[in-house]
Amino acid sequence: MPKDPQNYANKTQRDANELGDRLRSLGNDAREIAHNTGASAREVLHNASEKLHDAYDRTRTELDKWNDQASSTIRRHPIQAVAAAAAVGYILGKLLGRR
Repeated sequence: MPKDPQNYANKTQRDANELGDRLRSLGNDAREIAHNTGASAREVLHNASEKLHDAYDRTRTELDKWNDQASSTIRRHPIQAVAAAAAVGYILGKLLGRR
C-alpha cells in the first residue's frame, strides 16, 4: 500500500475510470458486431428465400408442362392410356400383394 492514501485513492479512481471506459468500448463493439451479424443473417435468409421461391416457380412450371403433355397424350390415345394404367395397377398389385 502506498504511503500516501490520497495518491492511492486517486490512482484507484483513475484505474476504475479506465476500466469503465474499456468496458463501455467493449459494449459498443459487441453491440455493433451483433447489429452487423443480425443484418448479415437477415440478408442470407432473404437471399435463400428468393432462391427457394425461384426454384419453386421453375419446378411448378415444369410440372405444369408435364401435366399438360400427359393430358394431351391421354386425350389422343385413350385406349392405350387405360391399358397402360391397368398394366401398372396389375404389376403394383402383384408386387404389394406378396408382402
